[in-house]
Amino acid sequence: MDKKIVLASAALALLEVLFLPLPFEQIVLVAITTAALPAVSLDLYAEYLEERKRLELEERLPEALLQMASRPKGTAIEEVLEELARQPGETGKQFKSITRRIRSGISAPNALRRHPTNSFLFKRVLEMIANAYESGADASKTFKQVAEDVLELQFISREAASAATLQKYSLLAASTLFVPFILGFLYNLVESLDFAGIQGIFSTSTMERRALVEAISLGNQAYLALFALITSSFVSFNENKPRKAVAYAAICLPLSLIAYYVARSASIL
Repeated sequence: MDKKIVLASAALALLEVLFLPLPFEQIVLVAITTAALPAVSLDLYAEYLEERKRLELEERLPEALLQMASRPKGTAIEEVLEELARQPGETGKQFKSITRRIRSGISAPNALRRHPTNSFLFKRVLEMIANAYESGADASKTFKQVAEDVLELQFISREAASAATLQKYSLLAASTLFVPFILGFLYNLVESLDFAGIQGIFSTSTMERRALVEAISLGNQAYLALFALITSSFVSFNENKPRKAVAYAAICLPLSLIAYYVARSASIL
């Protein structure tokens, strides 16, 4: 299904290049956006689903751990892990995978430490449980301590995530919408000025002034392209996912230039 969407968007982009009655550079931008947006959107949506699973896992983790902490003293950690595997949702799925490995003969500490996960918080929890298992600590006390640590870490990570999210969307909005519209509006304003009435100030010919205005427009577009690329790189590195820079750039770069063209061609009353 994904392949069909990508092929359809590529075909639509080709039709736009052939038949859209727009200046060449604008047709190229629209075509690139049409071709890239579906593929990038699918990739970002798949990542969103993974992120949602991670958040669900981390959200339900303290409750599950506190529930297990109420088990009688002396309960084996393997038994507690089996109960966690019966939890609903993503928590149960993750622990089910761990208990399956333990039943296959892998030691509990190794099964816990080697479990693949994209959640740093869950990785910490598994490491704590593995350490408690190796030290022979009481399971109920261990799970209670781990649950308290998770709640504290969740509070810290939420504060950091909230600030990072605000910064991320502010930058993306600035690079794709606000800055392009401001530059496009200013270009439009300068282009609409009546230079004929102020010949004493501007002694250049009409052709020279036209060339100057076009140079300003080209400089604006170069600036917007650079701003979009820098924003894409900064946001992706801030998320610890450098490969997403390409996905962000595929959206930000054409959208910022399209916004600029829209603002530049708008009528000033």
